[in-house]
Amino acid sequence: MNQANFLEQLNRCSNAFGPTHFGKERTDMIWTYCNSLDDSQFKRIASQFISNFKHAPLPSDFLKAFYEEKKAEYQKHPERQHEKEVTREIDCFSCYETGWVFVKIVSSEKTIMMFCSCRYGQKEEIQNVGSAVPPWDPKFEIEQRFNRLPFPMKAFVPNSEEREQFFSTGHNDIAERWVKKKIESKKFWKDMYDDFLLQANKKQT
Repeated sequence: MNQANFLEQLNRCSNAFGPTHFGKERTDMIWTYCNSLDDSQFKRIASQFISNFKHAPLPSDFLKAFYEEKKAEYQKHPERQHEKEVTREIDCFSCYETGWVFVKIVSSEKTIMMFCSCRYGQKEEIQNVGSAVPPWDPKFEIEQRFNRLPFPMKAFVPNSEEREQFFSTGHNDIAERWVKKKIESKKFWKDMYDDFLLQANKKQT
């Protein structure tokens, strides 16, 4: 599927559910999940959402629809079971291809995010050049500073307990909460880095 056709179908969803539901963050996530579908498959997904959904579909709904399309394709063409594009799975289950992982600070139980160590995390690191956010490293758990958490897919479901656990309240739209969580995480790592520099300067003096 080319991106022009993808955006055409997403625009149909925007017209049906409202333009505020498909901002850049959410659009990027949906494209990551569904770009290996062909044009007719994604058009069918968009049509099903428009026909059957009362509220705007979430990125997790698109991910579920992606697997349903691939499952149907495999059942229709079992001889193609070894083709990568038919049996495509998530490349990284640590971040679900978002480039970000959730970690819990051992000392405070607070949940923040950092870059994943996969190629999606590397891409996010490049796009956020200059930030103090580090990539995940297993040594963080060995040093008992941070524990990496499973990616909370259920937190993207409306009114779920996981949503309130992993994302700040005050925003009903999950895309807004996702952006806010990244901003909070960037501030946390910057403050930690600044404090590290302050303590290092004190030792030198």
